[in-house]
Amino acid sequence: MSELWTNQVTFTLGEKVSIPLFANAVQTTSVFTEEAGKLIQTFESEGRKGTVVREQTPGGMAATYSIQGVTAVRNYKKVA
Repeated sequence: MSELWTNQVTFTLGEKVSIPLFANAVQTTSVFTEEAGKLIQTFESEGRKGTVVREQTPGGMAATYSIQGVTAVRNYKKVA
């Protein structure tokens, strides 16, 4: 189970931005790019590097988080 939270990020593709990654406000330096219709976020925080790949699915969105050899997938459903 995850803590529910709202976050809004403003960025320009290819430029570094400092943003929180999770609800516990872990600050990251991130760069967003777009490839084949997927939004890719590469980030670094406390010496650790990782990625988040977000892509639209028929029912909503899938986000794949990868860091230090560990991968997790979160599926979000569209609401109305």
